[in-house]
Amino acid sequence: MILIISISIGAVFTHDRLDQEIAFKLAIKRINSDRIILPHTKLIPKIEHIQKHDSFHADKKVCGLLHTGVVAIFDPLDGYISRHLQSICDALDIPHLETRWDFTTKRDDLSVNLYPKPNVLARAYIDIVKAWNWDQFAIVYEDNEGLIRLQDFFKEAETLNWRIKLHQFKPGKPYRETFWKVKNDGERNIILDVKNENIFRALKHVSFSIREPYYDINFGFFQKKAQQVGLITESHSYLITQLDLHTIDLEDFKFGKTKITAFKLIDDSNEELKLLREDWRTEFPKYYSSEISVSAKLLLLLSIII
Repeated sequence: MILIISISIGAVFTHDRLDQEIAFKLAIKRINSDRIILPHTKLIPKIEHIQKHDSFHADKKVCGLLHTGVVAIFDPLDGYISRHLQSICDALDIPHLETRWDFTTKRDDLSVNLYPKPNVLARAYIDIVKAWNWDQFAIVYEDNEGLIRLQDFFKEAETLNWRIKLHQFKPGKPYRETFWKVKNDGERNIILDVKNENIFRALKHVSFSIREPYYDINFGFFQKKAQQVGLITESHSYLITQLDLHTIDLEDFKFGKTKITAFKLIDDSNEELKLLREDWRTEFPKYYSSEISVSAKLLLLLSIII
């Protein structure tokens, strides 16, 4: 008789990220069906849900998971909530697995973050800027974290005598105001650092300068007459620092023939991703779409488990 050992793994998801929960369940199922990876072992997913930015209930849910005997906590959350959960796991010597970029956290030996290190990404940005022969360009960023992400990039840029103009979006102000300044500087090469959920809106504001209000369902505010800023043209190039540009529909911008480039962690020909999509279609047909785009965080989630 073969004894099967059950191991519980905890995870905390926000209610709006069903894709992450499905990927987590599918990855564990894949491991359990493979007799080589963990022979005579069965992984048991223990899942809790919280509202976005709800640190109070995140604390309670993690403590509840720890009381059930989970051997690790998977945490795809963002910002201070994730840091708080890590501190709990550190105090109790519980492995903490995460997939976010975070420059503020010091990790102990039981904390694993698979997100690429800033210096690795900076090296990639430097290599592509060199390949494009840029020696003068603008960097447009959303918040100070953008500058921190690029600090290794700036160090190298200084040694190469690159001429860089920095432009920061002003909180509460339309992106287009900043892009007008970029245009007035005559810049044609632009590095854009904004949150993934804001990329589409930022590029829309590059395309149009709104002078009078009228309603546009894509923007969610009123606009009336639009005049092109002129930064989405064949002579302009963009390097987007986010790793999930491939998840955004850029159909609206293709006619400008602008070069819009970003790195991604996803290899669409990867067999594991093909199997994931097939499992998703079979196990969760209600939530399956052939247009599913695998984000960097989703891929890192799978990498942690499989």
